Amino acid sequence: MLGAIDRDAPDWPAVLGALDLLHRHIDHEEHGLFPAAVIMLPLAAWDRITPRQPG
Repeated sequence: MLGAIDRDAPDWPAVLGALDLLHRHIDHEEHGLFPAAVIMLPLAAWDRITPRQPG
């Protein structure tokens, strides 16, 4: 969405709408999805989805 914005003549209502949508999406992940995952996923699942640190 944001990549399609005309930087020379931006449609500001569309830009602000896209940023609002992004903000709501991030808020949903941070305050809904991730806390629920912490509660619901067993430790073995976290081990599978967490990247290993090099070294």
